[in-house]
Amino acid sequence: MSHLKSKIKKVKLQREIQRKKRSETPAIVGAILGYTNAGKSTLLNTITGAEVLAEDKLFATLDPKSKKLQLKNKEPIVLSDTVGFIQKLPHQLVSAFQATLEEVIFADFLIHVIDISHPHFEILLKTSEEIIEEILPKNICKSIPRLYVFNKIDRLDNPEWL
Repeated sequence: MSHLKSKIKKVKLQREIQRKKRSETPAIVGAILGYTNAGKSTLLNTITGAEVLAEDKLFATLDPKSKKLQLKNKEPIVLSDTVGFIQKLPHQLVSAFQATLEEVIFADFLIHVIDISHPHFEILLKTSEEIIEEILPKNICKSIPRLYVFNKIDRLDNPEWL
């Protein structure tokens, strides 16, 4: 745990520097979030051409990655891949992980990736929303636009129910 705390502290400092640089050249900012292994990094790679590590592994994304791209109308946009949510995070790590989720606070919109094939996806979705509510200031939480992306539909026996 001390190794993770140390690594997260370094990530927080690095993210602050990166955010400061980004603020010098304004762009719309989106944060990709969701439970661990939902497909957040894969989505970032697919949309932006980034080469972010995308593994079926806990804490594969400890350092949120951001990638800039241009929309068809030439408007710049920055997408950030955040650390995945996990259930029953040890209390000692809760505040440290909140630091890695600060990208959510600075986002203009959220892309919430949900592993629809997970047997308890509704619980994971509800828990994710609760975490978002804890991170975001109350006046922003309800008004920030969200896009829900249901991933891994190909793993469902009966996808028609969606």
